[in-house]
Amino acid sequence: MTTETDFGVPVLHSPLDRRTLLRRAAAVGFTVPTLSALTTLTAAAADQIKFVAMNYDDTMQEDTEKLVDAFNDSQGDVKADVQVVSWNDGYQTLVTMISGNKAPDLANVSASWMIEFNGIQALEPLDDKLTPGFLDPFVPAALDAMRIDGKLMGLPYFLDPRALYYRTDLFEAAGLQPPTTWDEVRAAAKALHNPPDVYGIGIELDDCYEYAYLGAGGTTKYGPDGKSLLNSEIGVRAAQLLVDLVITDGTTQPGPATANRDSDLQPLFMAGKMAMLETGSWFPTILANDAPEIKYGFAKLPMADASIPYHNAFWPDVVVMFKQSEHKEAAAKFLEYQFNKENRVLFAQQRGVIPERTDVAQDPAFAENATVQFFVKELEVAINVYASPYIHENQAGNIRKAELAKAVLGEQTAQEAMDNAAAQINAINGVA
Repeated sequence: MTTETDFGVPVLHSPLDRRTLLRRAAAVGFTVPTLSALTTLTAAAADQIKFVAMNYDDTMQEDTEKLVDAFNDSQGDVKADVQVVSWNDGYQTLVTMISGNKAPDLANVSASWMIEFNGIQALEPLDDKLTPGFLDPFVPAALDAMRIDGKLMGLPYFLDPRALYYRTDLFEAAGLQPPTTWDEVRAAAKALHNPPDVYGIGIELDDCYEYAYLGAGGTTKYGPDGKSLLNSEIGVRAAQLLVDLVITDGTTQPGPATANRDSDLQPLFMAGKMAMLETGSWFPTILANDAPEIKYGFAKLPMADASIPYHNAFWPDVVVMFKQSEHKEAAAKFLEYQFNKENRVLFAQQRGVIPERTDVAQDPAFAENATVQFFVKELEVAINVYASPYIHENQAGNIRKAELAKAVLGEQTAQEAMDNAAAQINAINGVA
């Protein structure tokens, strides 16, 4: 999204499989149930459900507790309880709950976790759980990102298309326009790079490779034969851009091989020390709250050249239902309350996220908001970066990052990095 944990970008983990689940369960003293036993009763009462939520920011727990309290006060048939955990702890918390036959009824997770949990048959499809017509207002791309083998495995909780943020004061002083191609990005970064006062562009290896891969024309990382496309012409071209910015041009911040978007790059931009940064739709809210003096603009993600069809990307978070729940009807009732228009308007205002419902985007709170409308349009052409025929995308991401790090450190070429990454990814996916 990497060890980023704020604003919907999850910690990456090794892939979860049945053997891994058994090993982890044994370590903490649990007996792992058979898959057929995953429907055992877990809540304390027939009308009581539990929702595990990840902690995105300082007010997430308070806001989520208010939502749950409002739901409980709105009716008397279902009582919901919430547990808010950090992104760092969330994955292991849920693995422990599943292995101990104590999974919550609902949880919000990364879509990559959704793929893994679905791989061990721990999730309940929602297709027949929701009231007919309830999904009609949702953005089709948002729901498509929640489907596995045609089944709806969750509801989109946090969508985050991206943009190129740039310092308008620096660009105007240098007579520059927002870049639309990679050549323009490199030229602007060279013109504005003045370390340590200002770095030309911020680079970290996870998201920035995704941007570059899209910019080079990549819309999927696997070919028809199931093999990785990282060492294809597109994949290598994307890696080469990062190498050029870091090594050839020398226009990035220090330490790009280990940089973290949330703890390194965004703070540099907010401190006025970065001219350009590609990051998510949440950033205007952060800038308004924490750095209102920074003069900035945002633009579409730059493409390698003008001939390549434009795409954006998003890293979805999702609310899922677990098979272990014996209160699925009650859990669905909470889901429909949580995702009604009024509550999603409130959530979008609180978190600075892009609405996944078209009626929320058209609400007066957002209809005249140019920033929201920009990202709503971007979502229409955004690709789910977690889309994959395999459950091992977390591990694949770690492999790719490790090989890219060697390349930006000058230890291997972009071609060698992608050849090595593709070979390892093919091996873990069994298509070597």
